[in-house]
Amino acid sequence: MDNLNEKTNSELVDLIIYSSFADLKNKAWELLATKLPANSELTYILRWCSDADLKNKAWELLATKLPTNSELTYILRWCSDADLKNKAGELLATKSPTNSELTYILEYCSDADLKNKAWELLATKSPTNSELTYILRWCSDADLKNKAWELLATDLGVLGKVNEKALIKEIAETVLSRPESLNMSKWHCGTSHCLAGWACVLNPDAMQVEKNIGREEGTRIAGSVFLPSYANLFYEDNDKVLEVLTAIANE
Repeated sequence: MDNLNEKTNSELVDLIIYSSFADLKNKAWELLATKLPANSELTYILRWCSDADLKNKAWELLATKLPTNSELTYILRWCSDADLKNKAGELLATKSPTNSELTYILEYCSDADLKNKAWELLATKSPTNSELTYILRWCSDADLKNKAWELLATDLGVLGKVNEKALIKEIAETVLSRPESLNMSKWHCGTSHCLAGWACVLNPDAMQVEKNIGREEGTRIAGSVFLPSYANLFYEDNDKVLEVLTAIANE
């Protein structure tokens, strides 16, 4: 313990995270807790420490130290403990979160009630189309994705014009007839296109949305509103998307 007393906070954090000796980790934590650890040191433990009990202790201490919204979103993004993510999300929701911070709750929290509260708050804050497409890509809650899609489709003036099933089938048939025409590394590249790009090439309404907004951002937003169930594939590689398209073509 004498040697521990000579260690800096940073060195104690390293012991807590990397030591394979449970007793040493706990002693390092007990000492660190007396040395006014910075919030950044506590969030680092929450991200990297494998000891669930020490992670909870780090959270309990951090919660008393007025963590910033940025520190809470860091926990949501990097902490592997679902319960701690929900606690961070609950606290973040009380701290006038920005739209971007609310999307962290929607993406990373597992608590359905908390996600719904975050959505209800976001819906009152004029979310951008980009923020709505983020929900379509990352949120695992089907009901919330539908609400985000309806808001996005209404804003873009395409509600009632979207037939996702027919469009993805047409994309599958077109791409599989010439697999080299799929290029997931670029929205458009000559006669090859990514999944969202193909939606804009084959669907006139999607093409108009893309044109109105502008390439790249327009392609992503148009693809998201016309292929909402496949927005999570927009950044996958060719092999993954070809696998999905093959399955669709064989239905």
